[in-house]
Amino acid sequence: MYYPLYWKGLIYPNFRNAVLLLVVLYLSKSFAQSPLSECFNSRSTWFADNQHGACMYGTSMGATGPQTYLIAASSKLVFDKSADCGACYEITGPNGVVTVMVVDECTDGGVCNTTFPHLDLAPQAFDILQDPHVAGITDTQAKRVTCNVQGGIKLAVGTNFFDPTGWEIMIFNHRTVIRSVSFTAPGQYTPVQLPRQTYNYWRYSGSPVTWPITISVTDAYGAVATFQPLTLSSGLIIESTSSAPQFPVPAPVGSSDTCPPPLGYNPDGWIYQDQLEKEYNDPALAYINTFQWSDWSYSITINWAYAQNVYDGSLCVQVTFQSGGAIQIGRSTTFAWAGAFTKLQLAARADQAFTGIRVYWKGSLNKVPISITTSWQLFTFDLATDLATPALIGGQQVMLTIQNVLGVNSPTIYFDDIRLIPVNNPTTTTTTTTGSQNPTTTTSSSTTTTGLHNPTTSSSSSTETTSSSSSTATTSSSSSTTTTTTGLPTTATSTTTTTTGEQHSPNTACSLVIDQEAQGGWVNGNLIYTQWTVTISNPSSSSKGVIGVNIVPDPAKVSLVSQIWSVTQSSNVYNFPSWITNLGPGQSFNWGYIIQSGTQMDLQAESIVCSA
Repeated sequence: MYYPLYWKGLIYPNFRNAVLLLVVLYLSKSFAQSPLSECFNSRSTWFADNQHGACMYGTSMGATGPQTYLIAASSKLVFDKSADCGACYEITGPNGVVTVMVVDECTDGGVCNTTFPHLDLAPQAFDILQDPHVAGITDTQAKRVTCNVQGGIKLAVGTNFFDPTGWEIMIFNHRTVIRSVSFTAPGQYTPVQLPRQTYNYWRYSGSPVTWPITISVTDAYGAVATFQPLTLSSGLIIESTSSAPQFPVPAPVGSSDTCPPPLGYNPDGWIYQDQLEKEYNDPALAYINTFQWSDWSYSITINWAYAQNVYDGSLCVQVTFQSGGAIQIGRSTTFAWAGAFTKLQLAARADQAFTGIRVYWKGSLNKVPISITTSWQLFTFDLATDLATPALIGGQQVMLTIQNVLGVNSPTIYFDDIRLIPVNNPTTTTTTTTGSQNPTTTTSSSTTTTGLHNPTTSSSSSTETTSSSSSTATTSSSSSTTTTTTGLPTTATSTTTTTTGEQHSPNTACSLVIDQEAQGGWVNGNLIYTQWTVTISNPSSSSKGVIGVNIVPDPAKVSLVSQIWSVTQSSNVYNFPSWITNLGPGQSFNWGYIIQSGTQMDLQAESIVCSA
């Protein structure tokens, strides 16, 4: 007997402790399998398929293989000690629909060891859902379906364990998942149940068996398929030809239509509203980082739950930036904003007026300055024109970044109501107030905006930034939590320096922006090495270019640099390569270095000469 398992209103068979959540999948793009569940939110990654896995099917097109390259590894809870082997799921991703068969267990301790539906796909399957060059993980919608297998159920006898008192068999090529396997011998009326091994074989161990035996296989829906009486031998592979060689198609559950594409984001656009927003309101998913905005900040002290003099609601963000420090907010998955959102909005105030903050998406050269005062102000940025927002946002390479670019620590600054404004959504505006009052809110098309595309504030930024979201020092009280982020650099680490150049002739001032981003690191003995990419760009919107500059590194660290490329070095000064005679407005070039340190060099641009 089995009992139905209910999850979010769906009914699933209870096999091997029950699959608490069903994941993703599909088997053939052209064959419409019968649906066995409603659609549900899910997630997929991809792996370098070696055509072997925990289900022991062997190569995809081998004698016992699934006969498809559209295969998957299900997460630990779903795989359930091989109970999910041979299951099929239809998955809808951002770019298409695919069906896969489970042949393996995903053992990744991060994305796969959770209760959230997750399936690790072969590249051929993932390519149909999402461009792997854009994202290695994607939101999906999925449902379980019957498998598009041909012919009867098959069995393979194991070769490492076989004699009349002990043997094991693998069942494969089944339309639905298996719940149990049993056999009866001649003159025997009570079936002998075979326990399932974690490697997807069914084992017998006991008294010598009298051949031939009749093997019965029961699926998760109670249907039985049988093998005619047969005598087992080591390595035997056979297909059932009995009167019931294959499981029938169960009664469909839900619609036969494919699942809709995943939304992948909160349609209201909230990033912070009393907390960093989760992409789904289901409490069961509250801890899944993939579907929520997460904190990847560095070189700041931040309290995400400050409860005094807030802009809206009951909490706001309180932060103090070190020189070069930044709030960075991102997700494990990206999404396309065009057609869904038009603007970015945030409210800010400070204990003292401060002009050193830049707002941008990591990877964009448009770093918009904002002047923060002691009163709440609402800033609105056009995603296309102000921020030059990349097509896909949210992932670790395209995080929302709010950075202090000055060479001094900031005063305490407060942020609230960080939001992407949906298309056709009325813009919220604010009447600035002082003291402890909250601002009044109206619906209007008039907003406080920053239309500047590039920084114009002169600053000499000396930054030495360390970053790691996993290395934090945290203090907490009943009402709030304050976190100081420090640690070794990761690929999420970056720092920006803006320097204004000397005037070559009247009214011809120009500036440079220096971005540094960690590309990786390694340890050799007791020494730490990191590799950095430096981007030098001319953000000017005028016609003035840069024809000369000295890049001056931190003297204390220049001796630790073991390799540089794409710039020339004279003493302790780096210069433009000889092929760059004029760095025009909007242009940039990259160079890099390797340093025996966990942090980057401080870099200053000096002796800047602007073109006339």
